[in-house]
Amino acid sequence: MTLPKSRTFPVKLQSAFHFTSEEEKEVLIQAIRLYVLYEDLKIELEGAQEEHIPVLEGTSRETRRFYFVRRTFGTLLEISGAMQAAGGQKRVP
Repeated sequence: MTLPKSRTFPVKLQSAFHFTSEEEKEVLIQAIRLYVLYEDLKIELEGAQEEHIPVLEGTSRETRRFYFVRRTFGTLLEISGAMQAAGGQKRVP
């Protein structure tokens, strides 16, 4: 499974902290969180599919794959929480 490539738009970090209301602040926080989680998800999915990762060759292919798949589920749960928080919904435990 290949996820779309990210596009980076360089801006000053300070611009991420400009908001006009508490609701906008919460949405910006969750948007930043979602961006980081998306990058994590891409790494995890690619790591689960790779046959060889030289720096991690001390573990078996199955152990590596299990790790990346497990982390993928954790990241998806975090994405769900961020989306619910951005939408003002209660988080599912």
